Amino acid sequence: MGRVVLVLLLLVVVALAAGFVYLRTSLPRVKGEVTVTGPTGAIEIVRDADGIPHIYAGSHADAVFGLGFVHAQDRLWQMEFQRRVGSGRLSEVIGSATLSTDRFIRTLGVKQAAESGLAALSAEARALIDAYVAGVNAYLAQRKGALPAEFLLLGFEPEAFEAVDVLVWAKMMAWDLGDNWGDELLRAQLAKQLAPTDLATMISTLWPGFDDAGTVVVPPDLAADLSSLDLEGLLELAGPAKPDGYGSNNWVLAGSATATGKPILANDPHLGLQAPSLWYFAHLVAPGIDVIGASLPGTPAVLLGRTDHHAWGFTNTGTDVQDLFLERLDPTDPGRYLTPGGSEAFTRRREVIAVKGQADEVIEVRATRHGPVISDADARSLEVATGPLGGSDVVLAFSWTALAPGDRTIEAVLGMNTARSWDEFESALELFVAPMQNIVYADVDGVVAFYAPARVPIRASGTGAVPSRGWTGEGDWVGTVPFDELPHVVRPASGRLVTANQRIVPDDYPHYLTADWSAPYRAERIGALLDAQARATVDYSVATQLDKVSLMAREFAPLALAAPAQTDGAKRLQALLVGFDGTMDESGKAPLAFAAWYRQFAYSLYVDDLGSMAQRFFALRPELTRAILAGEPDWCDDTRTPGIETCEQMAALALDAAWRELVAAFGDDTSKWSWGKAHRAVYEHAILGATPLARFANLAIGNGGDAFTVDAAGYGLEFGSFDQSHGPGYRAVYDLAGAGGWFIHGTGQSGNLLSGRYRDYLERWQRGDMIPMRISRADAEKGSLGTLRLQPQ
Repeated sequence: MGRVVLVLLLLVVVALAAGFVYLRTSLPRVKGEVTVTGPTGAIEIVRDADGIPHIYAGSHADAVFGLGFVHAQDRLWQMEFQRRVGSGRLSEVIGSATLSTDRFIRTLGVKQAAESGLAALSAEARALIDAYVAGVNAYLAQRKGALPAEFLLLGFEPEAFEAVDVLVWAKMMAWDLGDNWGDELLRAQLAKQLAPTDLATMISTLWPGFDDAGTVVVPPDLAADLSSLDLEGLLELAGPAKPDGYGSNNWVLAGSATATGKPILANDPHLGLQAPSLWYFAHLVAPGIDVIGASLPGTPAVLLGRTDHHAWGFTNTGTDVQDLFLERLDPTDPGRYLTPGGSEAFTRRREVIAVKGQADEVIEVRATRHGPVISDADARSLEVATGPLGGSDVVLAFSWTALAPGDRTIEAVLGMNTARSWDEFESALELFVAPMQNIVYADVDGVVAFYAPARVPIRASGTGAVPSRGWTGEGDWVGTVPFDELPHVVRPASGRLVTANQRIVPDDYPHYLTADWSAPYRAERIGALLDAQARATVDYSVATQLDKVSLMAREFAPLALAAPAQTDGAKRLQALLVGFDGTMDESGKAPLAFAAWYRQFAYSLYVDDLGSMAQRFFALRPELTRAILAGEPDWCDDTRTPGIETCEQMAALALDAAWRELVAAFGDDTSKWSWGKAHRAVYEHAILGATPLARFANLAIGNGGDAFTVDAAGYGLEFGSFDQSHGPGYRAVYDLAGAGGWFIHGTGQSGNLLSGRYRDYLERWQRGDMIPMRISRADAEKGSLGTLRLQPQ
């Protein structure tokens, strides 16, 4: 019997070893020669010592062919997942668990919008996209080894990629950076339970930016209009409020402000952390193009980077380019809806969603003059919205600039890669539709500039803070802000431009952009640090990106220290805060004490007023806290108790709650506490992150910072955890005095779990190390991993 067991164990070991060896064949070939169909000439790909491909080709089209090839080599599963998300085809390979997401994406019509955008491109831009896709498919055609593990686990092979897949993912990036519809949906839900004047006051308080946009007007009968809609399903799709600090930093210094006399540009986007990283480094060299930086797998350009002439960087503007419209059904014909000019028929299309393991799901998508009817995407809403409801029959339609025809944003990015002057770069920006970005620019001629390009709606009335009534025409989009009236500055007198998602326009700016500006803490800290050095260096900009001083913590920590603590735990927490200056260092105990206290305090301010909606609204909202402390003390009173609590009493109660939370998570021995132990940067794999393979697929490392530090490290809002959910997954500093610069992203170049390049950047990223941009071929080849030659057939 023992021999049988031993033999079986040996067979298992042999099978596992054989499986491992087979899976290793999915790793990319980086040396030698491969014959491919598509390019017009030979393409050479040098993988430098850090795994970054330097692609040398005889034409721009062949260079992006090479980019498509290496993207597929290293990130094939990521590209496959992304196009399935944007096309509403996840359920086809995953099953019913993703059906609600697919139904919503199909309702939006993301792929149809991508096809419309593809048709609007110039012939030159379309040719580059076709060349890129040909490179992806050339890799698939010559691949002889195993597919990445995700394909094997889900049991399917990828189809050939198409040009529309490129624009599908570009649309989803615009969605991620411009989805303020969730806030409008939350306000719609509140409108069902609050008086119009109370809702207007709450909006102005919870979203203080609306004070700058004018008085918020909530129609008195909005609650009745909304009563027939169950918004819970849509609220689940929208998810909770985004964590504070979700955004980016960038700054540009003119030569007059630097040690070399030439500009320096720095950029670090703060998006959701994921494994593999959203970003992929590449260098493309061909006649008319020499660009290096961060590309997005699935797209044919460097999105953030530099050429031999200029550098640029993005931060999110957060512009309100999405609105919700209530559409009243025609009482005489539910197949029509009411407009200011009379009754109109819904446009309709049929969508068939394949679902693994069950029958296909067929949905009918309706659209109005404002856009798709998103309330149809949730079965509960659909049931009530199509029935007789006593004269208040409504559906919810959705407007978004990225769904409109003529989106040539991808062509704008391609133009940014090849511009040879500020004028050419600015001309490329005119094609930008979505998402609106704060773009800073610097070139070797000494020009520094800023532009925020996009298609920004002009409304007939209002700001879109709450759903508009489509049958009245209020809130209708009547035009877009002209390009030359969008925010921009060229050659600033100060010699410096800084954006960190803060308000970028003066009070007298004539157009409404958004009320969702980020708190200005990061921008103010960056400005103060740059002020401290008259002649800045590249190293100083790198150090500034890594700064972990939270001005928000400095502002509110005194409230915690002054609170009338009543319990031993609360007093012990206060003791940890003595001398705390807001530095959110990973080795410190005070940052953990402050983070736990402030989160408890912020939540306590409105949980009693919002009830079951509180968790959806919950964010740290320092502007709200400041407004309450300065003049709205009634918000501090917990209406669920018979007494009247002061803000100081609530601060003390929050100390006690925070102590209990921390003891439950980390024990009561505070000598073992540290911010870094509690606050891990977690890069989660989209599919494997919730499976037994998560220990291999997810990456995590202790980190400092918070949502309001320059080194942004916002954490989730679930009590008991402080894991970092987003942050500077890409950092770069470009030196226009030379040809290069420095960059890093958070995981590694490979998306293959078996590759040593899957996680090799993680610790370097956490330490603040940077990788040199190897601009010359000699530097790229020094210590390189090898050179792969793609030879045309």
